[in-house]
Amino acid sequence: MSIFGSVIGGCYTVLNRYCALVYPIFFRQKWSKNISYALIILQIILPITCFLQNTFVPTKIIYVPEFQIYTFTIVSDHVSQLNNFILAFGTGTVCLITFSCNIIICYKYTKLFHGLNKNERSKKTSIFFYSIATTLCLFLLFLEQVIRYIFGINKNKNGIYMLTYVLYWILPIFTCLQPIIILVISKDIRKKFLKEYFCCIIPEKYFESNNNVIPMVPTINKKHILTTIE
Repeated sequence: MSIFGSVIGGCYTVLNRYCALVYPIFFRQKWSKNISYALIILQIILPITCFLQNTFVPTKIIYVPEFQIYTFTIVSDHVSQLNNFILAFGTGTVCLITFSCNIIICYKYTKLFHGLNKNERSKKTSIFFYSIATTLCLFLLFLEQVIRYIFGINKNKNGIYMLTYVLYWILPIFTCLQPIIILVISKDIRKKFLKEYFCCIIPEKYFESNNNVIPMVPTINKKHILTTIE
């Protein structure tokens, strides 16, 4: 459940940035706190609903001599396969959405930062690598679940255990990468973060507002809108 919840949360981040760039007026008017709360509730309820079949299925810790490790496994092979299928389908869907949105985001940022100074253009590079990293992590996670499902059909338990420990680094990287890159890209969020936790050691003048206002053309109409890029 936690894996699926993290994947959904990562998808929210990409969709948030996509709506802010492509539909700025809609984003400002409709993406409210209530919408955010509803999405958080959905992020909790959806994984629980999808994996209700695990509620009354026992698990056990086993020792795998081939890898000299201990791992836990679900007793029911049917439920385990169903879990792999749900995760494969869910991560595959989110990967497709993330890939499509990231392409549009990179294209929009390329147009937005064209002709700006070097420091502003460097943000485009950060966004580009962020898009690659998030999409790649989701694709590898999707690939892992598909292979686990195939191994389950073929009763290849050792293959499943190997994937669990070889590719399990994907989710922590995907989860930790989101806030770090956002702090790098957004000057406004970075200042708020530093002011909250490091205000006692950082000079007050660092937190003075110095916004860059850049004209951009949203897709919903032809009028120029002044959008603040922090």
